[in-house]
Amino acid sequence: MRSLQVHVPAGCPNKCPFCCSAAHHNQKNAKMTVNRIHFLPRMNYARDHDCDFLMLTSTGEPLMNPDYIETILSFNRELRRPFDAIDLQTSGAGLDNAMLGRIRDSGITTIALSVAYLLDSKKNAKIMRMPERYQYNIGGLCSKIKELGFTLRLCLNLIPDYKPISAVTDHVVGEIFETAKVYGADQITFKRLYANKDPKTEDEKAIHKWVLDGTSTTEHLAKRINTRIKFEGRKIATLPGGEEVYSINGMSTVLMSDCQAQRLTDTPRYFILRPNGKLYTRWDDDGSIIF
Repeated sequence: MRSLQVHVPAGCPNKCPFCCSAAHHNQKNAKMTVNRIHFLPRMNYARDHDCDFLMLTSTGEPLMNPDYIETILSFNRELRRPFDAIDLQTSGAGLDNAMLGRIRDSGITTIALSVAYLLDSKKNAKIMRMPERYQYNIGGLCSKIKELGFTLRLCLNLIPDYKPISAVTDHVVGEIFETAKVYGADQITFKRLYANKDPKTEDEKAIHKWVLDGTSTTEHLAKRINTRIKFEGRKIATLPGGEEVYSINGMSTVLMSDCQAQRLTDTPRYFILRPNGKLYTRWDDDGSIIF
């Protein structure tokens, strides 16, 4: 599957130390110019070039700009072949009952909930530096998402908080899968963090170390998850970027090692529609513009 990723211009109330937006300095001050004359041709182009689904994402939190989301989805309905599968990638900030109803009515079919620590809601909020007004119980929010008929994808960021390394046992990995199942996950994406090649901030330097140090807790956890998936799962697909999809305990599961599509492939894994109305193939390089 390939996606058209729509960059929703929005700030974010969270201060996640692993946020890959730190590598997208060129997009920090992107202007919002929602113009159907510019957007419709790019959306049609992506659809005609084998993009299967539309993903609403951001270098911030897309739910901070719901009007923009609804405008994009109104454009989608005008396409020659509208996208039927529409994902919202969110940290969960602002995803209350009213917002859930609003985005369901706008046509969103899947909620991809980005989580730092699945096993403890309070710890998850602390790691993500989430303001109190936006904090939520993970299980409770997942229950509401499922009740409204959304497909639930848990995007679990592999961070060094299952430590020390000796504590990252198969039991811990099993607990992650069991918790995801209890919460009603249809899909799980385990995401290795993206490391900026030229880290500048302390957070970027920490991510750089977590990702590149093969003896780190995150790498240890990733290896155990990979072993668990291949031992217990059934392979069902290979994605364009090379990642393998396994069904484990009734959940579609992927270990994503290249979330920023740095590996070269014959065709782009996704297209990116930025707020300037232009289409790109990479988040961190303006030279990837298509038109």
